[in-house]
Amino acid sequence: MKIYGIGRAMVDYYTNSQPLEFLSGGLVHISGTAFDTLLLKLRQNSATPLVRESGGSCCNTLKTLSWLGHHATFSGSVGNYKECDDSFFFKENLGAYGVKPLLSYKEGHTGRYLVVQGKKESVIAAASPAVAVDLTPQQIDRHAMENADLFLAEGMELDNNALWQELFFAVKRNKTPFSICCGTKTGAEKTAVFLAKSNTERPTPSFVFSNDSEARILEENGIDIQLASQQKNILFVITHGCGGSSAYLHGERISASATPAKDLLDATGAGDVFAGVFLHSLQKTKEINQQDVQNALHQASKIASKITTVPLCKVSALKGTLNSSN
Repeated sequence: MKIYGIGRAMVDYYTNSQPLEFLSGGLVHISGTAFDTLLLKLRQNSATPLVRESGGSCCNTLKTLSWLGHHATFSGSVGNYKECDDSFFFKENLGAYGVKPLLSYKEGHTGRYLVVQGKKESVIAAASPAVAVDLTPQQIDRHAMENADLFLAEGMELDNNALWQELFFAVKRNKTPFSICCGTKTGAEKTAVFLAKSNTERPTPSFVFSNDSEARILEENGIDIQLASQQKNILFVITHGCGGSSAYLHGERISASATPAKDLLDATGAGDVFAGVFLHSLQKTKEINQQDVQNALHQASKIASKITTVPLCKVSALKGTLNSSN
């Protein structure tokens, strides 16, 4: 299967050190320069090296699909800031997973997240989207887009009208299915607006992935998930953390229990891995039924639970596990 993804190119950092004082209030959004200063302080004060990995919701799902044998292409924006090698690292790291990076270089910093290990679970302590949001139609590879079997879209980019005008033609003409991963609170809000316009101004997605909180945001913004799955033929997939997962197919709810995670360390990207394995499980299914979905939920849960045993979404650590699921 050939997958074409467009999203935010992020570099994720992980530390098991305690958050710095100014991060104690939770997630903060900071500039690229401030993020550089933060990394410098962490490197000076921590006895444990920082872990770095290519990230972003779309990239994590593509990494998973590529590792499962699919041909994946990613378009996104990185910075050309000379004092930091994050843009080079992102390209090399993503390419090491077999994902073809089609990157646009913008003036400024590459987007970054800092994940900090807390007492009970890891949390995103700082975010610096920087140039990750600067997606333009010019960076789309039309040949790859025209030949794709599946599109991936992040919820955060669904209001980028200039970008979607380029994609509409291929989606409608080729009837190419596409998947939305809400990814964040704001991404879920944008997904709700997009879904409200589907079938008219926007194409209808085949799959929508969210977690519990994102699903609630969809509902609060006017999307009746059960009804939309029936009327618009969208397969909604929702992860519930330790509570398992569920899906809505043709108005029917399908549930699956969670796979207990041993040695839980960091859940970064677990939902993205879940989405990738789920899509992989259904790749050869033409008429999806409830049993197909049930099996896909169980398989996705099994793999996603294992990604939580390593820092960040380091899919390479699951090589044997992923290969065994083919």
